[in-house]
Amino acid sequence: MVKAKIYLNSHYFGEFASLYNPVEIDVTSYLKERNNNLIVILSTIEDPNLPPFGYIVDYLTFGGIYRGVELLSYQEKYVAKTYVFGDMNGNISVKDIVSKSLDDKENITHYVYFQDELVAEFKGEQFKLEKVRLWDIDNPNLYTLKTVYNNGVIKEFYETRFGFRNAEFKKDGFYLNDKKQSLANSQRVFNYIEKLQQRFNLDKENLVIKSTNHVPTAAGLASSSSAFAALAAAFCAYYHIDADKTLLSRLARIGSGSASRSVFGGFSIWQKGDSDETSYAYALDEHPKIDLHLLAIELNTKQKKISSTRGMKDAQSSPFFKPWLARNELELNKMISAIKDEDFTVLGELAELNANEMHAINLTAQPEFTYFEPDTIQAIKLIENLRHKGIECYYTIDAGPNIKVLCQLRNIKEIIENFESEFNNVKIVSASFGPGVTYLD
Repeated sequence: MVKAKIYLNSHYFGEFASLYNPVEIDVTSYLKERNNNLIVILSTIEDPNLPPFGYIVDYLTFGGIYRGVELLSYQEKYVAKTYVFGDMNGNISVKDIVSKSLDDKENITHYVYFQDELVAEFKGEQFKLEKVRLWDIDNPNLYTLKTVYNNGVIKEFYETRFGFRNAEFKKDGFYLNDKKQSLANSQRVFNYIEKLQQRFNLDKENLVIKSTNHVPTAAGLASSSSAFAALAAAFCAYYHIDADKTLLSRLARIGSGSASRSVFGGFSIWQKGDSDETSYAYALDEHPKIDLHLLAIELNTKQKKISSTRGMKDAQSSPFFKPWLARNELELNKMISAIKDEDFTVLGELAELNANEMHAINLTAQPEFTYFEPDTIQAIKLIENLRHKGIECYYTIDAGPNIKVLCQLRNIKEIIENFESEFNNVKIVSASFGPGVTYLD
């Protein structure tokens, strides 16, 4: 959708544009006890003043309401959000976003937890935390701030996570928390850019590259896949290279094989081969209608000890490696049929089977290795128990300890509740089909 006009019980709230961004409307004053009438008028007419039209960015715009819509019920006084700011010395300041009717902020108390242990309690906006545990790559320490409003009648709370770290580039390298870091991953990016510059006969330039992942890096959550797909697209945009998705897939493939798939939205297939000329991806269905959602369960955010590249090499020593390769084409064809038939059950069973086959190869390699952690096994058992209860869901696991749950929309809430009950402070990211590479500006 491009624009939407929203009405409730004949009251017009206005016209909202480019609804890839969230919109939240306070409808309290216009609700009736019953027989409420909500009207949303959608428009998908192209408007050159709104992305993606006007040749500003390039992503898909569909018709209809295809994002989640929720009715949120709050008490009269509540905390909507809390922002946390701090420094390396443990000085933190908070900014509470509260309802208009909440005029007694003295009834707000902040509680700071570290790994479920209460470490501080304070009122007001400023506090100094003692013996700060810093966030770094090996120990990604995070705190939880619980903001509680309690006036004796109403009790509301809001939780957010935060951490302490200092990142700085100096002449002799990159420093995290005043410690010089290995730039192996950064060098991988520099080498990649140089390869692309050479391919297009471009002069070397001093470029500033900023990359942000919304999942932990090197933890089996496809961080390199998304990163190099984005980097390939950014490179072409910067140098004004007219690249279709096939070329983008080939360029992304040079940085990371799996990145060739991330160029596309929906379902795509990565072809086997030995270079970007033969091994790149193509779209299978960029606009799938199947009811399929993915829950990324972040059980362990630490960087894995065995990289995906090394794991793929070591796995070849397994006596079952070649038989596994021989099965891939059969399973791929079954998966394509399941996608075309919109068969969630077959799709989920195949994804789970294929993941287990891959990890079985690791366990039979010489020497054997595994990405599994105790929490990984516990999560697998939980999914199996959910299926026994009639909640259809399946798991898949990449080269890392973290679980991805394949499920349908109607079961998301119950699955999340079960995982949050089973694991303390687990982070769960809910996702569905994305649009592929998208240019933000």
